[in-house]
Amino acid sequence: MNQSTLEKLLGRKLTPNEVTNLTLYMTIADQRLTELLCVRYDCTSEKRKYTTRPNYRTAYTDIFNAVNAVTVNGVDVTNYVARQFNNMNGVWFNSLVFNTPLKGQIIEIDADWGFTTVPPDMNLLRARMFDVINSDAIGADVTKKRIEDYAIELGGKSAVDVFIDANQQIIDKYGLCSITEIDNGNVNTEIENPYVTIRNI
Repeated sequence: MNQSTLEKLLGRKLTPNEVTNLTLYMTIADQRLTELLCVRYDCTSEKRKYTTRPNYRTAYTDIFNAVNAVTVNGVDVTNYVARQFNNMNGVWFNSLVFNTPLKGQIIEIDADWGFTTVPPDMNLLRARMFDVINSDAIGADVTKKRIEDYAIELGGKSAVDVFIDANQQIIDKYGLCSITEIDNGNVNTEIENPYVTIRNI
């Protein structure tokens, strides 16, 4: 993200220190977002390995825009479709849905990772994280203040906590941290307990 775009998203001019260290600060912001979202969105073409969950058809991955090849335990497979959660018409993806449940295998995905074009709300999230790491307000949020006798009451939230609260909808859109083990689906008769409901999406 260049200086001009960042300033537009923040609604302010960057300080001289921020301009000098723009690349470094954006790298830190992206690293923190990767940890916060539980997913990588860096743009590169390479092979990445993922451990699948037994009896699930969906394998969640980092964000990608195109798949070149997929192997399961070293064997090439084509019995999958790329998905962006449940959005079949997405222009970026974060999962592969296989025709049959997986058995906890290792899958290797050769893909074009990241976005072809970073969505505006993702860039807004990146800009806001950039602002957080350069904020002097790390410590607490102000919940009350009084002019006479100058009293300030702090809420006890860190700058990152305030950031999460303010951006939860965007975080949920791109993040995988909140993916639960059991969601919805059908009875799996291939396992010992036939009454266990598994995700089948």
